[in-house]
Amino acid sequence: MGGGGGAPSGNTGYFGGSGGGSAGSGQPASAAVSGQGNSGGAGSSTGGDGAGGGGAGSAGGAATTGVPYAGYGGAGITSSISGIPVQYAGGGGGGVTSNNVFGSGPLGGCASAGAGGYYTAPTATNNAPFVSGGDALANSGSGGGGGARQSSVTNGPAGNGGSGIVILKVPSTIGAVFSSGVTSSLSTAVSGYNVYYLS
Repeated sequence: MGGGGGAPSGNTGYFGGSGGGSAGSGQPASAAVSGQGNSGGAGSSTGGDGAGGGGAGSAGGAATTGVPYAGYGGAGITSSISGIPVQYAGGGGGGVTSNNVFGSGPLGGCASAGAGGYYTAPTATNNAPFVSGGDALANSGSGGGGGARQSSVTNGPAGNGGSGIVILKVPSTIGAVFSSGVTSSLSTAVSGYNVYYLS
């Protein structure tokens, strides 16, 4: 699963499923679980902006000194097991500090991942408007966007990561029965197959 986007200013990112969580200001990248994902990016050493979380397809992007300042989320992967291509497990975009006002936060690593939070106006007051880190889509395994930060005053919240999912594709002649406590749904949209979604 994709790692969450990093919060700015000195906070090391958390692990996010298989992908490493991104780092905050001046922090090294967080490693992924061995053999299961890619590392998060490194945070800014000067501006305080967060980096992108690692995705299943690539490492998270490092924070930069120019637009969009915080790092992009690592790429996810595309699966067509359900009969249509769907993107999963992208890393979340990093959060932007109030020092860098921009019109949007850095994108997550795929369509199901959350973009980073950011400020929409200069922070001359303690209540500058912000946009929270974006939530990842449910059952996508992607990371949420990192929260924006305003110099220890008002910090925007990070986005929620997407829950994971297991997809089983078996010939239509086979019917599966699952243990109590497992939530499942069945799709017969792929000719000749039963596709089970488990969450």
